[in-house]
Amino acid sequence: TSSGDEIDRLALRISLADDDEQFEKVVQKSLVYILKKLAMYEEYRKKLMELLGDITRRLKCRPNIQIPVLELFWTYNDPSNLVFLINFSHLYIRLGYPRLPFVQQVRLLPFLFASLTEDKPICQRDALLHITLPFIENVTPELVPRDIGLSELPTQRRFIADFYSLILLTPYNLQRLVRFDANQAVIPDGFNSYDLSRVVHDRFSTISCAEELEKVRCMPFVFNP
Repeated sequence: TSSGDEIDRLALRISLADDDEQFEKVVQKSLVYILKKLAMYEEYRKKLMELLGDITRRLKCRPNIQIPVLELFWTYNDPSNLVFLINFSHLYIRLGYPRLPFVQQVRLLPFLFASLTEDKPICQRDALLHITLPFIENVTPELVPRDIGLSELPTQRRFIADFYSLILLTPYNLQRLVRFDANQAVIPDGFNSYDLSRVVHDRFSTISCAEELEKVRCMPFVFNP
């Protein structure tokens, strides 16, 4: 079939992309395509999953390869998509966003913030907000896109304020939890075990020491209308 032939040609292009420049071009053009085909054609799912596995392995050992993050946000934010397509998009957003140049990270903040909707699991919202922590200290009002639109997104604004408030309240003697165990963790004043797990759990957190915590203390632009 034509779809099967397209997938075979794509698999060949991926296998022949033997340097970073060629591989990045293939990823930019084909990653979202593969995810959508994965949702459409169950008969090709095994082959497409093998392609995704190959791409993911190569991406993880090539940290400079850029991923089509904007297109992934479009897929992630489309409520008509299947849950597993949304989840895969979230996975690759988490992989690709930290690779972006700083200016591009700032430009895509409106898309990241807009994606923090009530229908998304809280763990996914937290994971996306954790992505912002390594660069948020360098974001000034002048750099933020004018259409960031938090004043028009009260739900997202509430989620953002809640998450960053937890970060701001985290004590400097934090402990990063490889496996969160409420019976062993020391819960700081003002926290409960769930709040602590959102901030310092190893699966999501980018904060591992007091110095890194200090860097994310300044984020006033987020709360400006």
